Amino acid sequence: MKFTFYTLILFTFLFTSATLYAQEDLKEIEQAPDPHFSFKELSPTLHCFEDSLEEKTLANALQKGFFSAKLRNFLMFTDNQKGLNDYYANGFGMGLHYKSKNWHGLHIGVGGFFKFNLLSNHLRNSRYELDLFDIEDPENHHDLDRLEELYLAYDNKYFTAKLGRFTIQTPYINAQDGRMRPAVQEGLHLQWNPIKKLQFEGAWIWAVSPRSTVDFYPVGHSLGIYSQGIRTDGSEANYFEHQHTKGIFSSDILFNLERVKFHLHNQYVENIFNTSLFSVEYIDLDSIAFSPLFGLQYHYQHKLNKGGNSTSELAYYESQKQAQAFSIRLGVANYKHWFTVNYTRINKDGRFLLPREWGREPFFTYMPRERNEGAGDVHAFSTQYHSFWLDHKISLTLGYGYYDLPNVTNYRLNKYELPSYHQFNIDIRYKFEGYFEGLEMQCLIVRKENAKPQENTKYIFNKTNLTNYNFVINYHFGK
Repeated sequence: MKFTFYTLILFTFLFTSATLYAQEDLKEIEQAPDPHFSFKELSPTLHCFEDSLEEKTLANALQKGFFSAKLRNFLMFTDNQKGLNDYYANGFGMGLHYKSKNWHGLHIGVGGFFKFNLLSNHLRNSRYELDLFDIEDPENHHDLDRLEELYLAYDNKYFTAKLGRFTIQTPYINAQDGRMRPAVQEGLHLQWNPIKKLQFEGAWIWAVSPRSTVDFYPVGHSLGIYSQGIRTDGSEANYFEHQHTKGIFSSDILFNLERVKFHLHNQYVENIFNTSLFSVEYIDLDSIAFSPLFGLQYHYQHKLNKGGNSTSELAYYESQKQAQAFSIRLGVANYKHWFTVNYTRINKDGRFLLPREWGREPFFTYMPRERNEGAGDVHAFSTQYHSFWLDHKISLTLGYGYYDLPNVTNYRLNKYELPSYHQFNIDIRYKFEGYFEGLEMQCLIVRKENAKPQENTKYIFNKTNLTNYNFVINYHFGK
């Protein structure tokens, strides 16, 4: 839906209306972490019902709704190896979101966001900077708007349902917000809490708006909007617009003890592939003294039917039948600091495939700006240190990883021809209070180096031997 100039008028009208309703003494409710700018790692959390008095009339429920607004400025610069092109860009955007009060358990939500390319060089061949805008139209600098939320939801003490456009958080479908806006889904999402510590979830997603796009696409059409990589025989992949599926069907069982979380997840992409996950995590972030932490993940994936298309050359999940991965985390933590050592193994069965258009991989070894999705026979090692200062207003994350991948010419196990590499990350964030409450800043610097010599710059450009700089300012207000 295109709404450039008219969007600004609509947002101004809604914002003015919100100030009139702000005179109401509304009950404060605890908010979930903002998936677009969180200080802690996102993980599945149990549903918390908003126990507030329902409005007697639909008009009152709409009039007394909650408004929130967000502004975001993102400056990014990539310094590639000498002799290769460098890129820079600055994106700015603003969004407004509205959520009504409950009326007989029902409420509605609506929200949109528009963004602009304020400054950049030519980005057509960039890997990171173009993702701030619209990868399908690199020359579009201004008409970048998206209706991100439009849903009807029902809540009671034990059950919630949501139908329409929204963002969900699962191990394989998530916001993956390292750019201007996150991935957004369209579908039906259900949650049921029969007891306090146990939660069941289910979702049917039939359309997706990937990060770095402005439109929604049927699930099958969304595969291949990002780079398609190469086929297992070394030829260029050509599965975009050739996948046939009724959508994504996901299910979750979450059991949370005081410090231990168990999670069983299954993602069924009809006619293409199925991926299952079992994970258990233990961490105590409330203790003053250091205590051990650990995590374990097991992923199993297998092909369905012909992998998306009866013609093997056009199938997303082509020649292989299955893939498996393990991820382990060990460390120590308290309320201010935590240190982890992580290891991930993807076996030799085949490539572990998680569509990048839908979210990022959940491996413990994941570090922003690179992924191991699309590869097999991987050994990944990382260590990370997280700390919080000044009553959690400042967060610091330091990370190092070594990722041993198959040779770039091993096409069966290296979809994106990514060489083995070292990665160093430093991430500093500051959350303001007082007069500047709602203002947050982030500086992320990433350095990637080849682990083995590469003479062909095809395997270096935008992949390794580069430094990526990110400076982000967020300001949000409202409920």
